[in-house]
Amino acid sequence: MKYVISILILSGIFSLAHGQEKKMDAPFIKGNFQLPTPLGNYAFKTHMSGVSDLTFSFNLAFTKSLHGGVYLAHEYFSFDDTSIPETTNAAMQIAGAGITLGYTLSPENKFSVDYSVDLGYCAMLVSSETCNTKTGDKFHQENGYNFKPSVSLEIKSSETLSFGILLSYHLVLAHFGSNNLCLSSFATGLPIDSVGPTHIFAVGFGFKTILPTRH
Repeated sequence: MKYVISILILSGIFSLAHGQEKKMDAPFIKGNFQLPTPLGNYAFKTHMSGVSDLTFSFNLAFTKSLHGGVYLAHEYFSFDDTSIPETTNAAMQIAGAGITLGYTLSPENKFSVDYSVDLGYCAMLVSSETCNTKTGDKFHQENGYNFKPSVSLEIKSSETLSFGILLSYHLVLAHFGSNNLCLSSFATGLPIDSVGPTHIFAVGFGFKTILPTRH
């Protein structure tokens, strides 16, 4: 059902944009690398440290400013084993895909500002020795929808290539807690610490390259 909704949204935007502007600009690829910082819930913020946040997307330019497409994303976090008595050797990955919608201010100038929103579905995959010991499987997975708005300041280096500085906020509707590591609780925390979705702030840089088209 979620894929049908995504297709309908993209189809509606495409139809609207096509009615406004018959000749679309060339499609383009965007890539972003960011350093994520956990904001919540409390257990996630306390025990996890961000390592990397990678996103790649293929976009169609519906008008000079409006664009949309599909994306793939991956985030990696390390677990602080000094924060609890158990030795976990834990790490977490968040992998997802979905649709991306964006709007660019002053797209024909040397400098431009791009606003975008990623909407999709992702898997929160935690690997740990504690799960491996208790269940024989070191992986624990939770799934959920995600929402990620971002803003970037971009500068053109050529007619087909731009680079930018990027800020983003990521909301994942999946909870992180002791159960992700197959533990009944974190000895240093309270059960309420694991309540609430996952919030992430990230800063980094990105690129945009326009794909060649046949005339």
